[in-house]
Amino acid sequence: ASELETLSAVVGRLWQLDAPYRLEPGTGYRLNMQNRAASLQSGKDTSSSGLFEFVDQRKLLSARCASEFLALLDNYERDTSKAEKSTAQGHTEESSFAKCLMSTPHMKYVYNVLVQWKAVPADYAAFARQVSTIWFTVYGLSSHGPAASSGFEHTFVGEEKFDNKAKESTIIGLHNWLQFWREEAAGRINYLGFVGDRQADSLVSVRFAWQDADPDVETKSVSTFLVGSSPPFEMAMLTCAFLGFGGEAKVPGIYFGREGPVELVAYSWNSHGKTLVRTAYLQQ
Repeated sequence: ASELETLSAVVGRLWQLDAPYRLEPGTGYRLNMQNRAASLQSGKDTSSSGLFEFVDQRKLLSARCASEFLALLDNYERDTSKAEKSTAQGHTEESSFAKCLMSTPHMKYVYNVLVQWKAVPADYAAFARQVSTIWFTVYGLSSHGPAASSGFEHTFVGEEKFDNKAKESTIIGLHNWLQFWREEAAGRINYLGFVGDRQADSLVSVRFAWQDADPDVETKSVSTFLVGSSPPFEMAMLTCAFLGFGGEAKVPGIYFGREGPVELVAYSWNSHGKTLVRTAYLQQ
């Protein structure tokens, strides 16, 4: 099929597959975009209210793999200078999410695409193991640093890293609406306004501050993410971009229904002979 020729067509088909699973703007959630963000230097908060006005939690939790995904989000050490703590509960939650994920039409479709592209062998069990490896393997960000990060943590949860040039800690990653909503609802994320000109109900670029246990409040200058999309949709789309392009993707012209175009970006991290996800995200 012609849709197999381009990543944008594959994402278009995935978007159709996700229709029964995602939350729609208006009925499933409402956003309050408010004002464009001020410059980082000014430190001003142009938007006094939160980004999310409402999320239909009953519909959200009934969606495929959503509760398994949400259970993972509190398993990680945010600071990239500190080692991740491995727990039996964390491994069980990862396994539950991975098992749910691989049963979805999203991942089955992407598997068939990647087989057609000759990016993976025709063995679904091996593909399932590869998906878990590239996303959940924990690695260090320097040769002598602690095993402090993973593709899943960086992309979906977010991390804090010390910027040697700016001499301050900053937020990296966090490209997922469910994590943003969850942290905002807990009072830890402060929405500072939108970035850029055009904002849609289901695709936003935002600036925010994110508190944790330490007294400093770190800021993310811009994060672009879909809103309402299901975890299987996002995992399938980003896995296809990562594996389909050998771990390094920069593909423009991606649409989600009428929303777009955006660029889909993925970068890899090599650890002990394995090519793992470092990051995967959308940018406007």
